Amino acid sequence: MRGRGEGDVSGYTVRMPYSCSWHGMRPWALLNLRSSMKSLIASMKMRKKLLILPSVIFALSLFAGCRSIIATQDGGKTAPPTLTAIVSTFAGSTKGFADGIGRAAQFDQPHGIALDATGNLYVSDSGNNRIRKITPTGEVSTFAGSGVQGFADGVGSAAQFHWPWGIAIDAAGNLYISDNGNNRIRKITPAGEVSTLAGSTWGDADGTGSAAQFKSPLGIAIDATGNLYVADSVNSRIRKITPAGEVSTLAGSTWGDADGTGSAAQFVKPHDIAIDGATNLYVTDLYRIRKVTPAGEVTTIAGSGEQGFDDGQGSAARFRYPGGIAIDTTGNFYVVDTGNKYIRKVTPAGEVVTLHGTTEGYADSAGNTERFEFPWGIVMDSTANLYVVDSYRIRKMVME
Repeated sequence: MRGRGEGDVSGYTVRMPYSCSWHGMRPWALLNLRSSMKSLIASMKMRKKLLILPSVIFALSLFAGCRSIIATQDGGKTAPPTLTAIVSTFAGSTKGFADGIGRAAQFDQPHGIALDATGNLYVSDSGNNRIRKITPTGEVSTFAGSGVQGFADGVGSAAQFHWPWGIAIDAAGNLYISDNGNNRIRKITPAGEVSTLAGSTWGDADGTGSAAQFKSPLGIAIDATGNLYVADSVNSRIRKITPAGEVSTLAGSTWGDADGTGSAAQFVKPHDIAIDGATNLYVTDLYRIRKVTPAGEVTTIAGSGEQGFDDGQGSAARFRYPGGIAIDTTGNFYVVDTGNKYIRKVTPAGEVVTLHGTTEGYADSAGNTERFEFPWGIVMDSTANLYVVDSYRIRKMVME
């Protein structure tokens, strides 16, 4: 089965945001499914649902091939957008692959997005296994990747990726990609030369270069001295990579939600990372936003740990599968609340307000009537405009 679908699971609506199939499940897709199903089971138990096992079996059979699922409890949106912006489509249209200007271009399930010093955007076009470049005028070209799913270093179209996800850029214009399906971190020079900085096979080993291992790395961020930080999603860890390719574990250990320092802390499934001027990391982790200091101390700054939708202070706020995260120069950060189809703003004090979005769909507009279909990645430019990766499009938000 391809495309969107829904199934009712004991009072819950389970939606398929990604392309799914009944067969061909990858190991990392199974673990993504495990994350969602654990949450679903816990929510059902809290609501004293009696038929848990049949519901789980139904959900597993329905979504066996999904790369990701989102389970949403019926109802629940309790706060309207409190801030406004003008939302437009900057590039992209329908699913596919095509270079071109604005809506003439096509993407296939892009995720990560980064911005260079001259205003060019770089997008990890996951379904096309390519890295795309978008100029400030909206012209889309292919920067690296052949489109063939695989693993190969090389220049431009000679390189291969397998579901590239997170993307970050350094001061010299080098890109760093979390190559999710290959469990590697790739580097791309401004000339389009792709090499492998760290990672090899599926695993959790620290080490240098190919001695290190990852399990489905997702978000990636870079600090002022060139160190990379990776949301190693299935390992439930935040990993640090030096410019020389030395990989260590900054925080996290086993699956869980404990605050603490280093391996005493736990993550469920970290998705994306933003970094501030003091090298503090902000991580989207299932239903919470976590902060990680340079010493590896982890605290929870927003989110109750239960899926839902509420603005509020700290643990009074609720999210539903937050994805991308970006930070501005004053320490506010912006979260793509993927499951709720909203863009949320979180102040340095942990106050969560809803910035934009309404119901699921696609519509450009101003004044809180626009819609996001499946928002994920986000980045902010020097004039505080936001660019959001949304299904097969790149959306631009100009703040009012």
